[in-house]
Amino acid sequence: MAIPGTIDRKSQPLAISSRILDLVYKLRNLVHPENYPMDSYILEIFRWEHMRKIEEFVASSKPVHVILLAFPAKSPNPRKTVSHRPDYGEVLALSNLNGLCEKIRNIYAPGAIITICSDGRVFSDIVQVHDDAVGAYGKEIQDIINDKKMSNLGIYGLDDVYGGQTFALMRDRLVDEFAEEINQIRERTKTDADTKNLFNGIHRFMYEDQMALQTGKSKNWVREHSKGLTYQVIQRSNAWSRLVECKFPEALRLSIHPQPIWSPKIGIRLLPSDDIWRTPWHSVLVSGGGNFYLAPREQAEANGGVLTYAENKYAYYEVTG
Repeated sequence: MAIPGTIDRKSQPLAISSRILDLVYKLRNLVHPENYPMDSYILEIFRWEHMRKIEEFVASSKPVHVILLAFPAKSPNPRKTVSHRPDYGEVLALSNLNGLCEKIRNIYAPGAIITICSDGRVFSDIVQVHDDAVGAYGKEIQDIINDKKMSNLGIYGLDDVYGGQTFALMRDRLVDEFAEEINQIRERTKTDADTKNLFNGIHRFMYEDQMALQTGKSKNWVREHSKGLTYQVIQRSNAWSRLVECKFPEALRLSIHPQPIWSPKIGIRLLPSDDIWRTPWHSVLVSGGGNFYLAPREQAEANGGVLTYAENKYAYYEVTG
């Protein structure tokens, strides 16, 4: 890794790159931030890898290309979501991403573009979301982008890589070409804190969803069953991550999962929530106290939330009092 102190930090491309990264960091979502060193020089070294990627675009006067693995499909858990359709949470999340690009354009004329690498097809069979629902969700996400004129956003999916094949074959090819063995992931979960944090975060969601979907099964059975599914989700997700990194090697990487400070990906929060792992597709949007935030559907309803529709089609819950 290059050391920041060895370059001219007063150069215009680097100064602009630093300001761009500051805008991205306003959305940053760190896992266990209390555990990280606060020495300014050490923090600058961690920051430099992201700066380097941005600076390559700025130095050549090109839009900064950002990729984000996100917007797969709505969770099938009725305790969390209203339906398989995007709701107002997705609308605001997309608006925030497009808004980030516009803020970058205000300080750097070429601006930025974000390619949303949708992973809905990647593990839909594991999380029990039908491929038709994935397709419908993706189409509506694209419709939101088009209707709202979010010209800084684009969509990229498994269909763009392996088009013309069955969805099952697409997933098989992804695993064959880019995945590691699940036993390797199991072993790394035992020894690597970052992998363990990722496993625990995804396993919690999988357990909650399977408890709602596997009716009649014991909690212990569901817990063990969801562990196996979690390893498969991580395997497929990592494979998809490797594929898009091969397709877009120069892009700045964002993640919807909280990341450690040294990660090559910057974890971001799309919308406020009391859970750093929560996303719009695992929840509903709630309006209360003058603010929007994400919450499980059952929590929104328990708090007296009234199902409401923005623009007569995007669901959210209104909580008063």
